[in-house]
Amino acid sequence: VGPKGATVEVIVYRFRQDANAYQFLSYTAFLERHHDPSVEIREGYGTAGYATTDRIAFFKGTHYVRINSVKSAEPAMLETFAAGLSDTLDKGEGEIPVLIKHLPSPEQSQKTAVYLNSFPDLSSLGLDQPVLSAIESAGNADAVLATSGPSKVLIIEFHTPQLASENDQRIIARIHELWKLGQPAPTAYRRVGNYSVFVFDAP
Repeated sequence: VGPKGATVEVIVYRFRQDANAYQFLSYTAFLERHHDPSVEIREGYGTAGYATTDRIAFFKGTHYVRINSVKSAEPAMLETFAAGLSDTLDKGEGEIPVLIKHLPSPEQSQKTAVYLNSFPDLSSLGLDQPVLSAIESAGNADAVLATSGPSKVLIIEFHTPQLASENDQRIIARIHELWKLGQPAPTAYRRVGNYSVFVFDAP
């Protein structure tokens, strides 16, 4: 409880890895953008976070923190509270996941990118792209999706060369199948080492 009875609610989740905490942050920001398209992840809250008119969320180390205004808490109060709470948390690696830095214009892309750590499937990204049915990660890959206008860039990092190679073969076969069927296929696709890189809906 702050000045004039202003009240905040604090929710803290602790994950096993920093990457899991960032994944949760990026996904909650993705959900927030359904209501407020201006929501962007940036520095200034913990290691990275975002703010709305009545909420601040951030990750730092293995922690995800959400601070909600319950009663009359102004944005400035939320920021002061968030800074104080962040100072008490271990910074862990102190970095965003490296995969995000591989995106085009990473500083800009990070603002709205959605990150998945050791994903079992890509359904949470909400992509209606038939080619993705060819991907089998067995929870042994990470992914990041960035949006720029109508275009989307998806980078998948497989944790072993064998998994990357097997998926690449399935992906290429699926793309050729989609072409023959006249169904939507990626604008571009390329394997780079352990990475599979897709571009969707590019003009």
